[in-house]
Amino acid sequence: MKIRALISRVTGMKGSAWILLIRSLQLTCFLLICSLAMIYAFETGSGRYEFYIQSKALQEYAQVSLLIGAIVPVCLEDL
Repeated sequence: MKIRALISRVTGMKGSAWILLIRSLQLTCFLLICSLAMIYAFETGSGRYEFYIQSKALQEYAQVSLLIGAIVPVCLEDL
């Protein structure tokens, strides 16, 4: 029941909140793909340890952007 209520609330968002949510999801996916590419470059031997550190940072940035992207549209809806 809660999932059905959540889906109906998400699909009924205003335009600006919906765009912000979709763009944050796109940014999160892009950051995770870049992180996976850097981990692959590190594991194939052509990379350096900096690739590993940067990929970990990209994973953290993806989590932050997803969190912000989930909170801000809700705040925009309530205004």
